[in-house]
Amino acid sequence: MNGRCVTNSAIIKNAQAINKGGTCVCRVEPAKEHFSSRRELLSYVRQKCTSGLNMQQPHEYAVVADIKQNKVLFEYLGDSDKCALDDLSKMNIDVDNTVIFYGHPDGFPISPPDILFLLKTKISQVIAFDSQGNFSLIARTNKTPKNYEKKYMQYSLDTYDLFYETKNSDKNLLIGAVDSLIRKYVPGLGLKYVSNFLNIKR
Repeated sequence: MNGRCVTNSAIIKNAQAINKGGTCVCRVEPAKEHFSSRRELLSYVRQKCTSGLNMQQPHEYAVVADIKQNKVLFEYLGDSDKCALDDLSKMNIDVDNTVIFYGHPDGFPISPPDILFLLKTKISQVIAFDSQGNFSLIARTNKTPKNYEKKYMQYSLDTYDLFYETKNSDKNLLIGAVDSLIRKYVPGLGLKYVSNFLNIKR
């Protein structure tokens, strides 16, 4: 299915039916937009992002929020392994306070496409949750370096090589290796990385 589909977040089954088997990512009407505190906002987005991962047919779900205003701006329903926010670059948003939260189906920390999206889009952070609500966060620390493409490409290649070489390894060991690789490269990309994945016994 091409183009955009708009639906009501309260009717999640209908949204899934629209999205089933296609490549469409649906912009979803938020169930709630304004929150009294950042804690309340974070509780909401965590629940929304993880609930999609724990359904019978797991799917990615993304929430775009302004953490200064404690406000949900947009929500997106993706498919089993992606949730493209192609129209976000056209939106009038507060670059310094806009954060993307989403569910990460494979249970690993932030991925190379997440980092590239942050480098190319006017947002401040990307936060990924696994199905249990554990998180990994990538955020801007300063201006994106002019030569970031070369550094990003090396990081991306090293990540895919790591998965290929250790595809039969224990998942906890692989998560640790992925975590170390992210920490190695993000300073050179003008980013910082925070995660609690290594604190979790799986």
